Amino acid sequence: MRKNILLAFFCSVSMASFAQQKKIDSLINELNKHTQQDTTRYFLLKNIARTYNNSDPEKALQTADQAIELARKLNDQIKVASALTTKGISYHKLGKDSLAFIVLNQALDIYTKAGDQQHAADLLFNMGYIYFDIANYYEALKSHTAALKLYEQLNKLQEQADVLNSIGNSYLRLGAYPASLESYFRALKIYTQINSGEPNSMVLTNIGNVYYHLSDFSKSLQYHLQAVKADELTDNKENLAHDYDNLGNTYDEMKNLDKALEYYQKALALYKISNDQRNMAATLMNSAVISLKMKQYDTSLNYLQRALQICESYTDEYKMSAILDGIGSLFMQAPDAFLLSHGIAPANRNATVNKYLEQSIKLAAKTGSLIKQAATLELMSKAYEKQGNFVKALTSYKQSVAFKDSALNDETKQKTTRQEMQFEFDKKEALTKAETDRKQIIATAEIKQQQTVKNATIAGAVVLLIAAISVFVFYKRKRDAQQQQKDAEFKTEVADTEMKALRSQMNPHFIFNSLNSISDYVSKNDIKAADYYLTRFAKLMRMILENSEQKEVSLYEDLKALELYMQLESMRMKNKFSYQIIIEEDIDQENTMIPPLILQPFVENSIWHGISKKEGQGKILIHIKKEGDLLNCIVEDNGIGRERSRNTEKPNLERKSLGMKITKARIDIINKLKKSKAAIELSDLAEGLRVEVKIPLELSF
Repeated sequence: MRKNILLAFFCSVSMASFAQQKKIDSLINELNKHTQQDTTRYFLLKNIARTYNNSDPEKALQTADQAIELARKLNDQIKVASALTTKGISYHKLGKDSLAFIVLNQALDIYTKAGDQQHAADLLFNMGYIYFDIANYYEALKSHTAALKLYEQLNKLQEQADVLNSIGNSYLRLGAYPASLESYFRALKIYTQINSGEPNSMVLTNIGNVYYHLSDFSKSLQYHLQAVKADELTDNKENLAHDYDNLGNTYDEMKNLDKALEYYQKALALYKISNDQRNMAATLMNSAVISLKMKQYDTSLNYLQRALQICESYTDEYKMSAILDGIGSLFMQAPDAFLLSHGIAPANRNATVNKYLEQSIKLAAKTGSLIKQAATLELMSKAYEKQGNFVKALTSYKQSVAFKDSALNDETKQKTTRQEMQFEFDKKEALTKAETDRKQIIATAEIKQQQTVKNATIAGAVVLLIAAISVFVFYKRKRDAQQQQKDAEFKTEVADTEMKALRSQMNPHFIFNSLNSISDYVSKNDIKAADYYLTRFAKLMRMILENSEQKEVSLYEDLKALELYMQLESMRMKNKFSYQIIIEEDIDQENTMIPPLILQPFVENSIWHGISKKEGQGKILIHIKKEGDLLNCIVEDNGIGRERSRNTEKPNLERKSLGMKITKARIDIINKLKKSKAAIELSDLAEGLRVEVKIPLELSF
């Protein structure tokens, strides 16, 4: 399934930045004039913070804090909540989503206690957008559903339609297509009602996209055509251009190449009017693919050259490399007559193809994208194979595989190496110190003994007294030395277990499979899916490394990383399984602390050894609840169970036992440190396995 390579919406950055700066300067000027600590100054501060959010979130954060402080001085809780909302958006812009939700929930609590349903609904709506932006679609659904309930109570039809459209978007990302369609159709009905019978083109487009994903291209075509009609009525040329692109994609899938090219041409005409260079380049590339399928080699080359010229104007090396790949492929397929018409002797075909691909690999290297380099090297391998140069074909193929295997970036590798070196140094230092202390204590004890013998000649009573004191001192120091030795060994054990846990969490099989999935999307020209998967994969790797430096993280952060891992695996396995996370209401996610990624090995086992071999749909349930002074973290799956797994996957038993061994070692360390009764309990179910990880209930305050 081919998608547009570039994003659909771009704006003129320089003009927008200029306008924003002009607005900020004007607001700051007004603020400097108005020094009185009143409502007027509050609104100036809040507006400055909101404007800064689009250009400088750090300054927005500082200004929002000033607005919050002033609102509290004015004793106006609604103004406090409004400023907290602005601050939460600033945190989100900075990528500090945990802090963002803490602040936003504070604002929501104020609105709820004040009975302000309108502001509470609007805030829930915006929180849903943030959850959607960070790919936490279940939480997005939760927030948007709560907002919808309030909007229904307030009888706000426009807002109901907007939030229903957003709910549909989350279901679409989760692959829940029937639920997505239900939400979109409800939104469409309301939009049509409030717009005097006129449908909403955005929802029509979304419905068309759902049917596109369902491969029901006739229905997809039907709704995209309705979207075109709606946008033509409002003369919305920007939306129309994207509508035409969607129609081009749909006709392409329906093998109606003439129609696909026709609509790409219409999109190009509108992009040209608005001078939307980036979308123009993407559509030119799509047009080139269609023309090549139609064996219109001159037309295809013309489109590619135009796209290349546009990308060169703003130095998009990634897209330039992709275009050069396309030109190389074209010259590889074109007949001799086409080559001759462009002044290329058929005998020079191979040299021409290689020239473009070599230029492409140089540009791909400049981008630093290992995936792009792997894709071009794979194309070079195919070209060399067709040319009969099997040695170079094999070399290029091996290089392509190497890039795929090495896609874990250098920064991650360096960070892991630094941690290993630090661990070895700390281990040696602790052992050396323990040995030195032991020798020193023994030497001191010997001196004391000699002194005791000498003093024994003075008087028997004194000898006995000094001897008793010396024995006590010797015993105490020796005991202290032994304790120091045990402490050093325990610290070494902790460091060793933490490193093993990190290595286990950064499972090379998972990394390799993820990179293969990204490569597969790239090879299918599904750049949006590749970018989406790669972004989430990089975020998960970063979270694993960041959390591995902490002894404990919040339950919210840990479940966020775990959910990201399950999303990637589910996407890679074509939605082979679904998952559900249930957290009891009496648990404060933000302030409940747990060891990082303690549940990940069990979820991994559920996926690989329980669900992957199961016929039919799998399901994983994560259930967090309190049991006295323990936090019970349950992982339950409906896979094939331990017995069948042992019989069918013997080569993987070592991997499974290693993950279990490391986690048990972590539990033992917790019990030693906290003198607790943490434990792991496994229960075979009629279908699947249930794992209960019971750890001490720890709060951050």
